[in-house]
Amino acid sequence: MSMSHAFSMAIALFAVVGTAAAEPQQRELAVGQEAVEQEDAQLKRIFSHGVAAFNGGDFTLALKFFEAAQSGGYSDPMLYFNLGSTYYMMGRLPEAKNAYLKLIRDPEKRYLALYNLGLTAYKAGDYDEAEEWFQHVSLEAPDSQVSVLADEMLRRIKAPPVARPGDNRPWHAFLGTALAYDDNVELVNDDILISNQVSDLYNELLANLRVSLRGTSGDGETVSVTAVNQRYSDRSEFDFRQIGISGIAARRFAHWQARGGGRLSVNYLGGAIFQKIAKLELRVQRPLAGRDYLQMGLEMGDVSVSSPQYRHLDGQRYRFRVQRALRGSGHRLHFTYALEINDREDFRRGVEFASSSPLRHSLRADLARRFGRRWGAVVDLRYRTSRYPDENVFLDDSGERVSRARVDHQFRVRPSVTFQLSKRWQVEGSYEFTESDSNIDEYSYSRSVTSVGVNVLF
Repeated sequence: MSMSHAFSMAIALFAVVGTAAAEPQQRELAVGQEAVEQEDAQLKRIFSHGVAAFNGGDFTLALKFFEAAQSGGYSDPMLYFNLGSTYYMMGRLPEAKNAYLKLIRDPEKRYLALYNLGLTAYKAGDYDEAEEWFQHVSLEAPDSQVSVLADEMLRRIKAPPVARPGDNRPWHAFLGTALAYDDNVELVNDDILISNQVSDLYNELLANLRVSLRGTSGDGETVSVTAVNQRYSDRSEFDFRQIGISGIAARRFAHWQARGGGRLSVNYLGGAIFQKIAKLELRVQRPLAGRDYLQMGLEMGDVSVSSPQYRHLDGQRYRFRVQRALRGSGHRLHFTYALEINDREDFRRGVEFASSSPLRHSLRADLARRFGRRWGAVVDLRYRTSRYPDENVFLDDSGERVSRARVDHQFRVRPSVTFQLSKRWQVEGSYEFTESDSNIDEYSYSRSVTSVGVNVLF
């Protein structure tokens, strides 16, 4: 099915409504009311002339009639639909989008408006936005005719960049490499912290392969394999590697979309196996007005540490997250709250004791915006507080024994800029600053990382 045919079908669904005749008026109405009805009838005729011009392919004339009806006060929602369709056919895509946006709160016309917003974004080359509009239609009206059209467009968007006969690639891959400068080489793995105030350069390589086993990303099963390799120039004891595999099943239930699955990852530190993490995860998402959505997630993880030095970190980790997403043309804004509960073995050595089971609350806001078709920027802010249930016991500089319940406050900011070289190739630069303040001095630190890298999609 071609895109122009799909769009024509969406317009055709409203063709009869757009040209419907007015109901006969009652003769008993007052003269003033009759004058109003005559004016309304005149506006309807102007609107009908616009429909006829549109169907005849004269979009310039159709627009004149529709704008005349609008100036005269014609308020039928069909006017905005036909204005949007006319702007679309004339290539005036921002105006088409604005017209369709006026209909998304109309329960009778919402789904077609969402679908046409997807077509408008698709024609503008904004495939991410188009996918989100089509996903709304698929989730909200799963059994409707317009949902069939939306699913067809979703398949088109997710198709390989170069389509060949018989090539329906069910896989996608990502490869990224970056060179970074770290002014405080350390390991912050949400579990341990080694802050040594030593700077170093490192190279990072990230690869991901995702394979679709059945259906689509919104209703099907996928398997992903991820590999990370981070190698420092001088401090090889901080070299980090991770290999992970995950499986996700996605289902739609009325207005909700659910994703559930599991992940197993193995982390290496300094060339040796450091940690194994197995987790189960469930996320549910509900679309809201426009492209906005509400998402909630629950994660249960088991952490197994191979290194005897960090054996006290063995245990369980539970996370709950709720996210509110606000999305508009060329930008998105996410607000996220996360709760983390840990049940670990804790650290004991002689008279010393350190709790390893923090209760964490975090607030995060990230804003992403496009500037034209090639430039993009993201600003990511996070505040996190960690409270440890049991008092740490340690010796101070004078050798005195001290007992204190550890409390950390951490602030992180990460701005980044991307430049799209082509559909597949992207250059990215980022700066990350972290400030962590603790009531136990050895856990207070600051860190900044500057990186420049290249990403490619397959």
